[in-house]
Amino acid sequence: MRCLVGFVAVVALGVSACDGGCTTRGDCDDGSTCTNDYCRNEVCEYELVEQEIEDLGDNVYRVLGPFGIVPCSLDDGGLGYCVDGVCREDFCDDGCSVEVPYFTGGGCKSVHNDPDGTPCEANGVVGVCIFTGEGISVCSEHNPCDGVVCEGDLLCTNDDTSRWVYYCDYGDGGVCKQKAESCSDDNECTYDRCDPETGDCFNPPVPDGAYCCLAWERYCPGSFCFSAGSYSWRCTEAGQCEEGVCID
Repeated sequence: MRCLVGFVAVVALGVSACDGGCTTRGDCDDGSTCTNDYCRNEVCEYELVEQEIEDLGDNVYRVLGPFGIVPCSLDDGGLGYCVDGVCREDFCDDGCSVEVPYFTGGGCKSVHNDPDGTPCEANGVVGVCIFTGEGISVCSEHNPCDGVVCEGDLLCTNDDTSRWVYYCDYGDGGVCKQKAESCSDDNECTYDRCDPETGDCFNPPVPDGAYCCLAWERYCPGSFCFSAGSYSWRCTEAGQCEEGVCID
């Protein structure tokens, strides 16, 4: 007799029994090496192979199992890896995060996440990318921002150098929020302005003859620089602005 009633994503939580119940673990075999199958009190229980998220400073590592990466068998007989109870071909591909193998630690290091709302397709799920807050974006079939329109009355910041952008926060369940977006065009020879009537950015030129810099170099102001943040920049070739352009 096989009594399969699904699995849960946490350790040893009970699920409803099916007719007749189970008598051995074999009755509850779901065919997946990424889940542990149990028969307890005639009820089949399923738990994912141990998974935890380990936060190491600025880098987040996905660690699976007490001994690192947990192998499994794909449907075609090939080697796969257990991720969230599913046997996947690529351990470091969840459809939304660009990750690199970190095999000595038994996991993957996330180096880049696709923006929230990016369409994705991964492991049978078709949806959008949502940042989990654990350093990793996942592909979710539930789109909390579907049909949500975010608007606000404020157009420009008080100094008129940035504009207010209203957006739907995927990671916060589809709540509308606002953030300031700079109107800077990275040009010393233009002003950065936000039109208080429309909320649009525009960049008029500064007066001709204004000082600007044509070339910069990075230097260390002290005896030693231990990180990129300790460097400074200085101008090595000065210029002047003319019609919004820095010239020699």
